[in-house]
Amino acid sequence: NLIQFTSEINLSLNENTFLDLHGNFTRQGSVGNSFIMNYDDRPSDTAKWLEGEITNYYDGEAVITWLPIKHHKIKFGMKLHKSEKSDLEKELSISYYTFY
Repeated sequence: NLIQFTSEINLSLNENTFLDLHGNFTRQGSVGNSFIMNYDDRPSDTAKWLEGEITNYYDGEAVITWLPIKHHKIKFGMKLHKSEKSDLEKELSISYYTFY
């Protein structure tokens, strides 16, 4: 009971640095979206296209990956989420890992 448009761009800034951009728009109806509802208790197994109250969701994410030395990776990320009924949510993250 939703329509979703997604785009992603992956760029190599140089041989050790990469930028990933992700955007998402979701338009969702309110009918049939509860994972809590038992199949036996449902009013029906189908919902009309975008049935119920419609909510739009907007998501964006940017991640920079840097490989400072061989076998080490550092990621810096920012994620944004907004719906018509909520304020803009922001999340920052930094991660480090090594691999052999």
